[in-house]
Amino acid sequence: MINIVIAEISQLTAVEQSSAGQPIMNAVNASGLDFVVCVVTRYYGGTQLGVGGLIRAYGGAAQLALEKAADTAVEVTPKVDVVICVASADLGGVYLALDEFKAIKIDEEYSDDGTVHIQVEVELASVNNLKNRVQNATSGRADFKWWPPVE
Repeated sequence: MINIVIAEISQLTAVEQSSAGQPIMNAVNASGLDFVVCVVTRYYGGTQLGVGGLIRAYGGAAQLALEKAADTAVEVTPKVDVVICVASADLGGVYLALDEFKAIKIDEEYSDDGTVHIQVEVELASVNNLKNRVQNATSGRADFKWWPPVE
């Protein structure tokens, strides 16, 4: 993300880089936030601010916006889709495991042969532990498939 912003800054004129791009970039870097988009728009009202005034205006506006964003920022954790195929007799143990790992159920289908296909979303960091828990709960009878997040 930052590489994209730096690439955009490098395409600005020297005055724009020093008076707008770099102060905004400094505010983003100082914010401690990741995956941030910060757009500052200045409507010209007839007052010449000079380079120093532009630096304070752009950098200050970005800093204020990012401080407010930090108050409401949400930590995003990578998640993966998991599909568990299990006999209906083993559902109790599987549901306990899903609750334990705070998996979010997306879909559930019951087949004519008595198997149940459960699709859930779970944090990437806990998917292997969930798999082990499901396998233990079903004595290895569950089919457990997961897909890593798309990057």
